[in-house]
Amino acid sequence: MNLIEDLSTLDHTQIEDIEKLTMHRQFLTTTAFLHFNYEDVENEHSLREITLFCIPNGVLQNTYNPTAEDTIWLAGRNAPTLGEDFRVRLSFGLLKAKARWRVQKIRYDGMRRSCEGVWDE
Repeated sequence: MNLIEDLSTLDHTQIEDIEKLTMHRQFLTTTAFLHFNYEDVENEHSLREITLFCIPNGVLQNTYNPTAEDTIWLAGRNAPTLGEDFRVRLSFGLLKAKARWRVQKIRYDGMRRSCEGVWDE
């Protein structure tokens, strides 16, 4: 669904109705990412799996990252000797343990050129 295209087909009255429904309400933004996982097979870089993951909004910090021990983040690779800043990495496993829907896997079969995945609620 493309919201811009959908809105362009609405008349003025319908747009006013949408504005009334959404006015004075707060909405939470979720950011979605794709992580591509490749493997080297016979000197060829082949796509194996795609991970779709949704990072929680900072407003939800008390749910997803209430303490340094109860978190969804791991220390990332950085090189302090090279002057690199501290990095963190998202733990798919820790995030999935808190909300399974936020981490989904799509397997790619290169021989059949098809994707397969089942939504994990």
